[in-house]
Amino acid sequence: MNKAPAFKREMINDGAIGMWATPSGTALTEPVSATHRSMGKRHSVAQSFRFALDGFTYVVMTQRNFRIQLTIGGVAVALGVYCHLLPWEWVALVACGTVVLVLEMLNTALEAVVDLVTDSYHPLAKICKDVAAGAVLLASAGSVVIGLLVFGPHLSTLWAGRL
Repeated sequence: MNKAPAFKREMINDGAIGMWATPSGTALTEPVSATHRSMGKRHSVAQSFRFALDGFTYVVMTQRNFRIQLTIGGVAVALGVYCHLLPWEWVALVACGTVVLVLEMLNTALEAVVDLVTDSYHPLAKICKDVAAGAVLLASAGSVVIGLLVFGPHLSTLWAGRL
């Protein structure tokens, strides 16, 4: 029986840092040691997939915007099924949704790294976070335009048939 990951707040170094236990039992606030997975230790393919699943689960559980984007993607897929999209339209829809979600995950990772290396305001940290968020915004806007181009003709045909 798998339990959902737990998220709790813990005071560390006089600041609030998220402590998150993943399904594989790793916690984000564990100190990095020479035996850490990124320090040259080889893992099985199954373990690598577990680490990736931990990252995906973390984003789903902690990032509101990611959950909103997943919901919008689900609505787009449902609308695509309803409109009987052509294969190339599915490719455009899936590619746009994937790009937005991947950029949101990279934005989350980048924000975590910036928070890790600085605990006070720094203009370069602000630029780093703002540019990453801007990339997500740009991809989202582009996805809306592509969504209108893909769904527009289908919805106008459906709308015209009901008048």
